[in-house]
This record gives sequence, structure tokens and C-alpha cells, in this order.
Amino acid sequence: MAICRGKINTISLLILVIAMSIVVAPPTKVTAAGLLSELFPMVNVTITNNASHEVWYMCNNKGGPHDRLYKLGVGGVSQWAIRDIGFPLVWCYMHINDGIQGVFWGFLPKYRCDRHCDWWVKDDGLYLYTRYDDGQYIWLYQDGEYF
Repeated sequence: MAICRGKINTISLLILVIAMSIVVAPPTKVTAAGLLSELFPMVNVTITNNASHEVWYMCNNKGGPHDRLYKLGVGGVSQWAIRDIGFPLVWCYMHINDGIQGVFWGFLPKYRCDRHCDWWVKDDGLYLYTRYDDGQYIWLYQDGEYF
């Protein structure tokens, strides 16, 4: 019987300590910006030209309207950040050469980019590098296949 009372007292003391730590703990301040960042984190998108020639691209969401093609020289890098809201918002058109050109999603949750989507342009196509995939080839959509 004495052993049972000892266990009950220990459990009661543990419950009391947990309850007091909750009551005495300083309140955490939750801001709208902090909540937004937790629910919809920013994702960095990078396109690096590792091809042996310049390429042309256009993306629809880089902090403003982009209604023209941009040249990305050999070794050139283009970066921007978007908020991950669970579905793609960024499409890009890429012209690697006359045989390889088309549209791709700059960010998709299924790509598992976490906080970084790193695109590498090579002479034979476009590749996505994540911490899960070491150079996954990505097909460029053509003729409206992506709608």
C-alpha cells in the first residue's frame, strides 16, 4: 500500500509541475506575419544556365509583370522568391534551342523543393535539383499540354 501511495504522489507531483509550467510560462505573441510565414512559407526559385550557350526565358511571377523574354547568358543566374500556397503560381517559358523549348511550372508542391527550387539549364534540357533528387529531368510542355 505504501508503494502505491508513493507512485500516486509522484504522478500527482508531475501533473502539478506540468500544470504550473503552463500557467507560469510567458505568453507567446502571434503576429499575422508570423502566422502567414508558418502557413505559407517563402520558396526561393533559381534558374542557372549551365548550357554552352545563352538561353531565353520568361516567368509570370517575379515580383511584377514580365511580358517579354529575358536572356540568360552562359553561367547566368536568375532568382526570386514566391509564397507557397499549395498550388503552382509560377509558370516559365524556356527556349533552350530550336528543338527544346516550352513551358514548365517554376514551383510545384509535388517537386518537393522545400524552400529551394533549383533549376539547371543544360544543353539537353531542363533539370530540377532538390535535396531529394540530384538532377531530375523535367519535360517542357508544348502546345497547351499544361492546361
